Amino acid sequence: MWPITSQYLAFGRRFQRAVSPATDEATANEAVLSEFESRWSNSDMQLAMVPGKDALSGVNEHLQERYGVTVTPTAIIDAMKNDEVPREIKSLLVALDEFAQVRPGSRKG
Repeated sequence: MWPITSQYLAFGRRFQRAVSPATDEATANEAVLSEFESRWSNSDMQLAMVPGKDALSGVNEHLQERYGVTVTPTAIIDAMKNDEVPREIKSLLVALDEFAQVRPGSRKG
């Protein structure tokens, strides 16, 4: 939990500085930590708060210890079926593909 807490605190503090630069650092830290603890108390939110790299690292640690194998992001993507990919991800990939097709100086619209 501590690496996640420190990351959350760092990003939250950066956001606090941008929104309200005059806020005392201790006060901002207290607000960010309070928000973190509130979210962390919900097991569904815990999963949403864990960075993807850390989650995959934890899965790989377990798989390596138990089965002697690891998985890569590419292997996970290759194993997915079309109906398992969230609509938002599909939309993002389409938008990225369209963006990649645009040549400098030839903007659409």
